Amino acid sequence: MTIQDFVLRAETAVHEYFEGKDAGEINTERIEIVKANDARVHGLRLSREGVCAGWNVYLDDLYERYQDGEDLECLLEEAAFRCEEGLGFRAPLSPDDLRLDFDSIRDRLSVRLLGVAHNMSYMDGKPYIDAGCGLALIATVGCDGGASSEWFLSVTDELLKNEIRTSREELLTAALENAVKNEPPMLVSLEDYVHSGYGYPVTAQNFLEEPDIDEYRRCRALMLTNESMVFGAAVLFYPGVTERIAEVLGCGYYVLPSSVHEVMIISESADPDLRGMMETVREANRTVVNRSDFLSDDVLYYDTESEKLRVVTGHRKCDNDCRRVTA
Repeated sequence: MTIQDFVLRAETAVHEYFEGKDAGEINTERIEIVKANDARVHGLRLSREGVCAGWNVYLDDLYERYQDGEDLECLLEEAAFRCEEGLGFRAPLSPDDLRLDFDSIRDRLSVRLLGVAHNMSYMDGKPYIDAGCGLALIATVGCDGGASSEWFLSVTDELLKNEIRTSREELLTAALENAVKNEPPMLVSLEDYVHSGYGYPVTAQNFLEEPDIDEYRRCRALMLTNESMVFGAAVLFYPGVTERIAEVLGCGYYVLPSSVHEVMIISESADPDLRGMMETVREANRTVVNRSDFLSDDVLYYDTESEKLRVVTGHRKCDNDCRRVTA
């Protein structure tokens, strides 16, 4: 049985489940959606008769459990329960409530950093800022202006043309400015980062604002993220951040793409093993980092003379520069 067959069986089970219940007319649509890193998810989009807004229920995990030998009928019943819960969910401000003209969404815009090579399908038809080094910033609209919004929409060219109705340049400039305002950058020690809660404000010393860093910490790993630690890798391309890190460290540094939520900063003065760092990043991306959180396999180096980020290749830095991003 393929995932498409499983979703079809689940759709039938959902309609049978709601028969006889006082739930009104329930509409279902089988969906396959391309997510970040070109991951494809499958499930059902549910809506009530006469209501524009719907709710997506993804079923890939149930299908995987079926492949692992769990009982099909039990899994289909669980799918029906999941759909019932989905129909009862309502976000604090759902897209159905939100006007999508530019003035209405300006304060709800933000940016997210993606690796281009693994997001060709996902980025197709979306406005973005080419940051160089195989990375790009896309614009999003959330229930608030922070990266950790309970829901968000990735802005598409179609949405930009038909609803938002502004230029790509104005949209992307506003999204970056709003991200800087609502999700300020944080440079903290690895130890403090590990002990912070994902999705909660980082309360550790921010070396970007308090640059009093001792030699011990200067030569150890630092983590760069935003206050909520959600999609915080984007702060690497906030205006002035790369230069400020160099000021704090007093030298060049390496950027290890830990995930879309954070990057690791290693001072050049620590004299790290470049080959070892590259192998560590690739290994972690394949064994630890969730596919949806993958950012890049490339280690970057910030050169203080050129004030540019470059991709590290072997034991040297190549000429594939990151671009200066401005709001």
